[in-house]
Amino acid sequence: MLANAKALLTAKEEVFIIDWWLSPELMLIRSADEKAFRLDNILGRIAGAEVRVHVMLYKEMPFALALNSLYTKTKLVSK
Repeated sequence: MLANAKALLTAKEEVFIIDWWLSPELMLIRSADEKAFRLDNILGRIAGAEVRVHVMLYKEMPFALALNSLYTKTKLVSK
């Protein structure tokens, strides 16, 4: 996860993430300030630095899977 965090934090232009089950609260680096290195906060930080962030999520069929992609979308868009 450390390599993923470093790659995201050094992005200059664009970041593309495609996933079928993405947790926005995923801890990429464990530290004293744990919230700073959560996926949603890192993506928010780099988007604020004018790096274009693209995330494509699988929209599940709710009767078959409980991936809660709407929650993930809402959480990431709010950053």
